[in-house]
Parts: sequence; C-alpha cells; structure tokens
Amino acid sequence: MAIKTPHWPPITGHKSDIKLGLEGAHELLARLGNPHEKLPPVVHFAGTNGKGSTLSFLRAILESAGYKVHVYMSPNLVFFNERITLAGREISDEFLYETLEECRLAAGDDSQSSFFEGTTIAAFLAFSKVDADIVLLETGLGGRLDTTNVIEKPELTVITPISYDHMDFLGNSLDKIAFEKAGIIKNNVPCVVSKQGDVALEVLKTRAVELNSEIYSYGDGWKVEILAESESEDSYFSYKSNNAEYILPKPALDGVHQVENASTAIACTEKLSSKFNISEGDIKAGLLNVNHRARMQKLSEGELFKNLPNDIEIWLDGGHNEAAAETLADKMKIWQSENKDIYVVFAIIDGKDADKFLQLLKKYTKKLYCVDILGFDYAIDKEKLNDLALSKNINSEFSDSVKDAVDSIKENTTKSSVILVCGSLYLSGLVLSENR
Repeated sequence: MAIKTPHWPPITGHKSDIKLGLEGAHELLARLGNPHEKLPPVVHFAGTNGKGSTLSFLRAILESAGYKVHVYMSPNLVFFNERITLAGREISDEFLYETLEECRLAAGDDSQSSFFEGTTIAAFLAFSKVDADIVLLETGLGGRLDTTNVIEKPELTVITPISYDHMDFLGNSLDKIAFEKAGIIKNNVPCVVSKQGDVALEVLKTRAVELNSEIYSYGDGWKVEILAESESEDSYFSYKSNNAEYILPKPALDGVHQVENASTAIACTEKLSSKFNISEGDIKAGLLNVNHRARMQKLSEGELFKNLPNDIEIWLDGGHNEAAAETLADKMKIWQSENKDIYVVFAIIDGKDADKFLQLLKKYTKKLYCVDILGFDYAIDKEKLNDLALSKNINSEFSDSVKDAVDSIKENTTKSSVILVCGSLYLSGLVLSENR
C-alpha cells in the first residue's frame, strides 16, 4: 500500500529539489523541539559507493545481537516507507503521514524546505518517538552540507569508498569530493574508513587530525582476505585486526566488493564494543541474513519470470557511477568465463557519465537494450542512450519497457544467459515494482 503523500514536502523528482545547507534544517528542528537531540547513539555514514550495503551489514549484525535499530536510508525503491525503519520495522503509512504533517505545520505555508530536508527531519521526529538502541543514518548527498549532518555528536562516523559522482554539487576532483564527505567527521568521534584511494584518504586523515578524530581505516586498522583455496561457504574470507580475527562465511550480498563492505561493518562493531555486545556468532548471522535490494540482486520470482527458461538468470543492480560500473564489469567477466551470454537492460539519469559506464560494460555485453525510467523526468531518453551505444559500436536497440526487453531476449537467446538490469536505482525501483 502506498502512502497518502501529503502536499509537503514537494515530490517532483528533479535536481532543482536538491538544497545543500543546514540553516533551514536547524530552524525547523528547533520549531519541533530539536528531536535530533533526543536519539539513541547514532552511526553516520557517508561515501560514494557501498554506504547503503555497509549500513545494511551493520544493521543485520546488530539485529542478530538482539538490538533494536532505527535506520534512515535513501532513495526508496518502491515505497517511501523504505527510507525510515523504526526499531526494525518500516514506518507505517499512518505514522509516516502524521509525522510529515507535524513537520509541515511546524514549517508553515512559506516553507522552502526541499524534499530530502523535510523527510530527513521527519525521520528524526519519528525516531525520537520510538524506543531503540541505535540509529544508522545515511547521508543523501555529500556530507558537510547534507541535512543528516545536523547530528553534532554521533557515536561513530563511517566513510565508505569515495569516487566521482554528483560532481555538479560536490566538485570535479576527488580531493573536493572527499572534502565534502569528510564533513561528517566530528571532534573526538572515531571514524571508520573503508578502502580508499590515496587522494581521498589523505583528505580524510587531514580532517581527522584537525578534529582529533581517531581514523580506523582499511589496511592500517584491519584487513580482509578471500580464502580462495577453501571450497567451504563457511570459511570464505578472513577478517584480521589488532583486536579481532575471524574466519567468516560468504555474505548474502553478492560480489567481492561486498566482502569489503562487510569488513567495514565489522570494523564498526569493534568501535562500538564499549556500548554494544556483539559476538562472532552475531557477525556470522548478520552476514548471512543481510538484505539490501538492487545491489547485485538475483531475481527469482515475479512477473518478469513468467515462462522464463531455467538457463536464463536476471540480476538487478542500482549502481550508477564509474566505480559501480567497474564492479559490474568484474562480475560480467566471471559470467563470460562461465560461457554465458550477457544481455544488459540499461537506463541512467542525466548528469551521470553514461559514456564511461557503457565503455566499461562494452567488452562483456552481447546486446544492450536501452529503456526509459517511466515517471522520472530527468532520465536520459532511451533513443539518445541507444545512439550513444551505437556510436561506441555496442550492439544495441531501445525497448518500450524492461518486460519487452526481457521477452525479446527470451525469444532470441539460444544458450545459457544472464540479463543484467542496471544503471540507476530508480530503474531498479521500477523493476521491483513491476515485478511485484
């Protein structure tokens, strides 16, 4: 059931809705009694790639240990309620509407709050009214000027891999982007840092020194190793730090990059150990039970699977930048080595580097199908995408829908195949909705 969306905040799905800065957020929070100051310990996540998966791993581990977890993530894939989890359960339609309405009335009719600003504040208000042990909070864009950064004293900050994305807002170089992400680092608050390139890591370390924040980073603080010689799913990778050493199962989220995301979550448990009792068994259970949709998600049922042969797989991934495309290419290389034909159903929003994304997938793609993201007003038109693909000598055509593309592939493939739907989280949401 979809929520009965109130008239505020505006939902238009356009870049003009993005508003960076904290002054307006602080003003509205004050009118609401500063609910963000009445929360359990907060873990604040920023980064270009992997922050949602890392958050989901940490959530699964904490819940395996018996803790009640509030979560704020974006964007949603099907229903808005997905963004706000209260003590382990998605916010109800009724409570969401009541909370948004309370925020709207506090803001007044002349409010200039953006969609993300208003809904983030609504999440804080909801969190303040429901008991939980911890809050996991994901930035929307950047960090320094993101609405979530009104949290002045989190328990822990986490910065996942930084790469090129949102350059029209964050800057066109890695040091500028890293500076914005580093904005969530707080005075005397430890910061867990995933595997980073040298430029980004130097920016983060410099900021941490300025704020007397302990950096606990991949390579220096902990490391992981894939145990390729092992055939057992129960001993897939090792995690080693000065304080812990684990042999762990293959995570439920697919891909080597997810092992690195899982390791960042495990590093977080070390830094939370003074307040949260988490065992090796809790970590193992969390890795096996984690759920994070549209991150190399294999679809196994639904409308898209009607009459689909057993030798055709459908995978869904919402990654939308160069680093995400590199990860997809690594997975496609594995499929190709298994003698599978790979078909790509593709859409991407304006402002993303479609050219570079396609160039990375080109080598492994038997045929590309370009589609529109229905109802989303700044996705690149399918015909324009198709022209771009053809100019790169990619075997491509445009299709009216994902279902039409899947049907075409089903009718024409003659061997074991993979259909990869990728390029945008909004496309992933559309697919999950249509797949029912």
